[in-house]
Amino acid sequence: RDVAGRIDRLSISPTEVVLVDVKTGHPPRNITDVPESHLRQLSVYRALLRDIYPDRTVTAAVIWTNLPAIAVLSEDRLTSALASIKVR
Repeated sequence: RDVAGRIDRLSISPTEVVLVDVKTGHPPRNITDVPESHLRQLSVYRALLRDIYPDRTVTAAVIWTNLPAIAVLSEDRLTSALASIKVR
């Protein structure tokens, strides 16, 4: 499937890829309350980057600009979010 999107920040090293999405607004009080839409978006980006860099660890995070705050998203939550996406 084609994917249209933009990764806000991307760091690539010999062993790791870190992708970061920057969001305005206030972060959730708890990392478990990161909106599902954010999780789905980053899970797709992570899946694509894993295909491009199969030999590297791919980490995804969200940064909110209002406080600022950062949430590094867990492997389990991203895997679950990706599985929940319905493709039309």
